[in-house]
Amino acid sequence: MIRFLRNVFMLFFIVVALGGGGWLYWQNQMRLEKEKLALALQQKDFVFLAEHFKNLKLKEDSSSESYLEKCFYKATALQNLKQTFEAKPFWELLAKNTLNRDHCAQAMYSLGLQALQSNNTQEALSWFEGKILSDLQCSLYGSAMLEIARIYGQSKEGKHWDKAVAILRAALKKIQNPAAIQEIKTLCGELNEKRLYSRTVLPNFINHEVSSGESLALIAQKYNSTVDLIMKTNALKSSRLRPHNHLKIFTGTFSTQISKTENTLTLLENDEFFKEYLVGTGKDNTTPVGDFEITSKQANPIWYRPDGSIIPFGNKENLLGTRWMSINYPGYGIHGTWDSESLGKQSSAGCVRLRNADVEELFTILPLHTKVKIVE
Repeated sequence: MIRFLRNVFMLFFIVVALGGGGWLYWQNQMRLEKEKLALALQQKDFVFLAEHFKNLKLKEDSSSESYLEKCFYKATALQNLKQTFEAKPFWELLAKNTLNRDHCAQAMYSLGLQALQSNNTQEALSWFEGKILSDLQCSLYGSAMLEIARIYGQSKEGKHWDKAVAILRAALKKIQNPAAIQEIKTLCGELNEKRLYSRTVLPNFINHEVSSGESLALIAQKYNSTVDLIMKTNALKSSRLRPHNHLKIFTGTFSTQISKTENTLTLLENDEFFKEYLVGTGKDNTTPVGDFEITSKQANPIWYRPDGSIIPFGNKENLLGTRWMSINYPGYGIHGTWDSESLGKQSSAGCVRLRNADVEELFTILPLHTKVKIVE
């Protein structure tokens, strides 16, 4: 009897040992498999992933996270190999069933992109505005906001330009991804230029009817704008006005903020982001910090060199570029430069320099007394 019990115990021990060993082996194989797949995804080896899951069939309404993870790998591979038609049903399954929020967001984003490719903007919006925008921590939050803004930004006659800009401004306050932030700033600047220079009258603009005796200078002064901006916005070839003509006029307030650390000038519209420019600031931290304003403006400026000599516009030694705007800090201002390599760094004698095309744009937009805030 004792021998029998001993044999039973030994048999039980062997079975348990073999089973435990098999379980550990299986677990290790699963771990190795996951590591291999994750590495392939990281290295963007989509051919390997597509081949690995080529026999994976679609199981509609499956809720197994293990199976759905395999679907994610397959859909990602197919999407990046331009096999979007084959990827779509797997993305749809993931969007509907997976509990993995990153996989769900990627599925919705991919479906939105596919809808855009088919020119179905309403379907695209429904995907982009889904779960992605409810999760600020989602890695695709900024990308989804960009796509939504692009859709609204393509509206005819500027119908939804303000909505697109509002979306981008909101995104700038919420996301922290540097690459996404730069994309958003670029698109926001492009859309704001369209808002400013088109003939469409949007919020912060009015349709002004010219009265008898009014001049562009008087109208610009009335609305704290510039003659150049009114002419450009309304495509005027002459400053002569006729009574009862209608002009689109910007009625908001522009201001600027210059960062010495980032070497950027941010143009603000009613304290909201309008556009960002790359600048050069003073060597050895010589650009002053504080709140200033534009006190004078000069096109094709003369440079009065520190040694007292006068360098006319057009002379290669004139460092001021094509435009100069002084601030109420003696000897300092915002100007152009012929040397674009000097931008993005502390490179000037203390003034703020921009590309000539950029300073010309600001010269057109900014009236006298525009606020200029310079920060570290």
